[in-house]
Amino acid sequence: QRRAALLRALSAGKREAFHRRFVGRALPVLFEQPRAPGLAQGYTENFIRVEAPAPDAAALRNRIGTVRLIEAGPSRVAGVLEDSARS
Repeated sequence: QRRAALLRALSAGKREAFHRRFVGRALPVLFEQPRAPGLAQGYTENFIRVEAPAPDAAALRNRIGTVRLIEAGPSRVAGVLEDSARS
């Protein structure tokens, strides 16, 4: 159990370090189901989970938009939508 916990912590740390490499960059994101009203969620081409505030998050579903990544975390990255999404 201790070894498994250590490996999970190592994995989370490496994932967050990978996410930090992309902070400040604008990347295309394929939006999926909104996480909450006003909060769009999707994935970049390299499988980074991104969340970005969007007034009509539900309308972005199954569309691609450019998001500037602003804050990295172990499981997702926060960003801001830079353009209107396209289908």
